[in-house]
Amino acid sequence: NNRFLLSDFLLLFFLLHNGFSVVSPSFSGVLGFLDFYTFKSVKELSCSEPLGMKSGHIQDFQITASSVFRTLNMDMFAWEPRKARLDKQGKVNAWTSGHNDQSQWLQIDLLIPTKITGIITQGAKDFGHVQFVGSYKLAYSNDGEHWKIYQDEKQKKDKVFQGNFDNDTHRKNVIEPPIYARHLRILPWSWYGRITLRSELLGCAAED
Repeated sequence: NNRFLLSDFLLLFFLLHNGFSVVSPSFSGVLGFLDFYTFKSVKELSCSEPLGMKSGHIQDFQITASSVFRTLNMDMFAWEPRKARLDKQGKVNAWTSGHNDQSQWLQIDLLIPTKITGIITQGAKDFGHVQFVGSYKLAYSNDGEHWKIYQDEKQKKDKVFQGNFDNDTHRKNVIEPPIYARHLRILPWSWYGRITLRSELLGCAAED
């Protein structure tokens, strides 16, 4: 029979009072409250919300890029940065760079300092041709002029994030520790076909 001790109750009270939430039971323990429940910080749970690429809360003017590809050199088939929105539909439904090299970037201006805790990327098809970014780096800035590359803390070098392997599957990466910045750049590092991105950022206001 499962039962709680007074110490279990006091531990639960302490955790809830200090901003932790019971997420789910892991298995049926007899004693040992920590064996019975999994905990996560309420702040951790609340600071992983979509920041607005898919919803449109991030407006077109906030999204810029190093270059733009035009299918058949036609403006009506311009793969502009404003189209780099997760799950965007249509014949031209993503950002594609005008050049395939490691100097390309997609930039998002969040307008205010923001805590960025994750990123979701997605590829697309250009008239049936599968295109996606297979890996990328991240750069961040508060003034849009001076940039830092996000570092792998253990290896003390630029972190390369795993990207997509097809044109449609979501690929989510957690950014830990988080980035605190107004501007974020996605720097494609490897790709299939052409450099092509749809994306969403996850996080919350920096003061949270």
